Amino acid sequence: MKGLVIVKLGGGLIAPKDWEMGRADEGLIEKLASEIRESGKRVVVISGSGNFGHAAVKKYGIDTAMGVSRVQRIAQKIGEIVTQKLIDVEQPGVLVAPHDIWPEGKFVMRDGMVPVFYGDVVWEEGKAVIYSGELCIEKLLPVVGRVERIVQAGCEDGVWDENKRIIPEINEKNWDEMKRSVSGSAGVDYTGGMLHKVVKSLEFAKKFGIKTMILNGKVEGRLKEAIGGKSVFGTVVG
Repeated sequence: MKGLVIVKLGGGLIAPKDWEMGRADEGLIEKLASEIRESGKRVVVISGSGNFGHAAVKKYGIDTAMGVSRVQRIAQKIGEIVTQKLIDVEQPGVLVAPHDIWPEGKFVMRDGMVPVFYGDVVWEEGKAVIYSGELCIEKLLPVVGRVERIVQAGCEDGVWDENKRIIPEINEKNWDEMKRSVSGSAGVDYTGGMLHKVVKSLEFAKKFGIKTMILNGKVEGRLKEAIGGKSVFGTVVG
């Protein structure tokens, strides 16, 4: 079986956190869906939450069953939008709710389908836990077969250094030097922003031998080229 690419569409990219809760950039999502199709690769898509899940957590909390219910429902809506946009461009998207399969269950890839996961709230050991897109990736890596690469599309060109230049590569050797340049996230974010992305990406590289490309999803064609394995402007982590 051919290898696949895990594609994360950042929440701040597809549902900007400074927009009202529950509003997605549907035109941009459709463009990204088209680039996924044009890449010709097998993919698993992870949708960030943006102003859906993060704003819902801030408004309702996850310390009560009612709060968890509201957050789960709002978080699922961004996954539904991404799935529909894939279908609109003739990609067989299928929405998968993390809270339905984890932590106890596992996911099985179906030939020909494009699974869409999203940031969610999952009951784990009797308490509600936020499952970021990165945690979804971590759960998927051991069970989806051979993964060629991970591509994270966000609003930035990559990871900035202290001089406002894009760091071309971050790895175990230079991380101690580079990490002082990496901050969290602007706006409401319960999953740690860029720092969280880089730390988890380093973990994926160490544990699974898979590198992550962090790039700007707004730039025409960049996501498509990265999915296809071409060198693009951004930051390689791993």
